[in-house]
Amino acid sequence: PDIQSAAVQALGNLNDVRVGQALLEPEAWESFTPMVRESVLGIVTRSALHHPALIDALEKGTVPVHAISPARRKALERNKAIGARAKKLFAQHAVGDRMKAYESAKPVLKMKADAANGAKMFTRACALCHTHRGQGHAVGPDLTGLRNQPAATLLMHIIVPNHEVQGAYTLYEVDTKDNQTFAGLLAADTPEQITLKLPLGITKTLPRKNIKTLRASPKSLMPEQLEKTMTKQELADLLAFLKK
Repeated sequence: PDIQSAAVQALGNLNDVRVGQALLEPEAWESFTPMVRESVLGIVTRSALHHPALIDALEKGTVPVHAISPARRKALERNKAIGARAKKLFAQHAVGDRMKAYESAKPVLKMKADAANGAKMFTRACALCHTHRGQGHAVGPDLTGLRNQPAATLLMHIIVPNHEVQGAYTLYEVDTKDNQTFAGLLAADTPEQITLKLPLGITKTLPRKNIKTLRASPKSLMPEQLEKTMTKQELADLLAFLKK
């Protein structure tokens, strides 16, 4: 996966529309690990060149809508060529009140859980942006210390990621003058450049002279509807792992 992710990043620098089309082919997408999928989504959402291929993949169901974070959805919606299609698609998949989803998920708190399987769920769903006992990528908060929190609170953070966003983890969205879009945490800020921390622990340094817009978002970098990527049993197992 590390080598594949590096290859994806290299392909993303080619500025060739065929890259997005190839990476989002059903057979290719289905073969990718979560780490590689995140790398693919990173390059196809940051460049408007690949937005048509991505919206096609989303409409066909190749890429699940819940895999696109709020910041990345905004990038698609701002694209003049496919923005209307993106808004319509995301409206159709709107989940409404996240608190209702949280209430619906509460039965998992009473389920018998397997922390060992929860470790696998952490690697699959959380390690892209979080660490736990040294494992994963340090983008968002280290989850090791969360074991002392009630399971219901952990469930809230998973189901309603925007319920509480600490200042240090404010999401920044950047549009560049060469039509690329990045969303991440602000790792460094100088008069000449800024550095964003992206999923997988990747850092991206952008010269200020190439920045068209820089926005602080009230949204979390963590995607909504994460619970849809796992069964209720797997969610219960993940909570057990985080509490261990």
